[in-house]
Amino acid sequence: MLQYRIALILAISIGILLISIIFDRILAPLPLVVHFLIFVPVVVLIVDEARQYTKENADMYKLRATDVDGAFFFAAPLAALAASSLFAKMRSLLGA
Repeated sequence: MLQYRIALILAISIGILLISIIFDRILAPLPLVVHFLIFVPVVVLIVDEARQYTKENADMYKLRATDVDGAFFFAAPLAALAASSLFAKMRSLLGA
């Protein structure tokens, strides 16, 4: 169903963006290496768990596993975009 796919895509995009923003703000006071070593694995695990849960319950909304995977396709770039303090630390380290 198209309306469920659209709702799923919007929910995943907004949810991952918000999780990344909040988690990045919480970790912002930490040094770059610690921030990176905590932020990346935790966000990846959260996104993967959300994807697995959604795939397990996809048939409830007449969605296929490929629909779920497609909805999560942009989750990683959105999480990266929201990690502004992490990338600011990286830029300053590289002198850019």
